[in-house]
Amino acid sequence: MLDGLIYCYERNLDYMTRLCGDVDPGIADRQVVAGMNHPLWVLSHLNIYHDVMLSILENREFPDPKDSAYGMGSLPQGASAYRDLRQLLADYTQGARRVLERLRSSTPAVLANPVSLPRWQNRMPIAGKALPYLMLVHENQHMGQISAWRRAMQLPPA
Repeated sequence: MLDGLIYCYERNLDYMTRLCGDVDPGIADRQVVAGMNHPLWVLSHLNIYHDVMLSILENREFPDPKDSAYGMGSLPQGASAYRDLRQLLADYTQGARRVLERLRSSTPAVLANPVSLPRWQNRMPIAGKALPYLMLVHENQHMGQISAWRRAMQLPPA
């Protein structure tokens, strides 16, 4: 399972780089459709989760990501509410690489680590459930939002 997570997360890193690498930072906060998540929000949101994933891998407690300024329930804002697109993508890349490095040094036993967040206890009580969800389902949903945003902005597919 660890090899599968590593392989898929490497693909996510590559895809996110292609999704955002050619976007003009001056348009990265545009909402073609009201409420549509733009790249600045998506990257800010996903960047919260690198420390969450590392905490799970290291069997540490972590703050609830929904309480972040870019957590669940937050709404996309204008560019002034975010770091620059290039910096957010660099942060994403660095965070994903840290997660990949930690995964590569882990043994399968890490998948039995308990997840300390009470809100996740019913759905994802252990790392073996939380990590695939966070690394694959959650990230891919948001990368799909950037892909749709690109099309709405009439940018080429990534």
